[in-house]
Amino acid sequence: MTPDDRAYFLRRADEEERAAEAAASLSARWRHEELAFLYRTHANGYDEPELRTQSREVIANDLIQPGDIAL
Repeated sequence: MTPDDRAYFLRRADEEERAAEAAASLSARWRHEELAFLYRTHANGYDEPELRTQSREVIANDLIQPGDIAL
């Protein structure tokens, strides 16, 4: 990814965030927020296959397990 590509995806993320603020319905707002998140993720390089695998392992290690909850 070139710096121009990164700038494009960050600009699109900003546009989606503005669209989310102006959305007329919750479902439209959520979709715009989701797209903004995906654009930022792509711009930051987290969609690379090796990073996806690493982040899944980190998330899996940080999940609350049933035995972690005191009732």
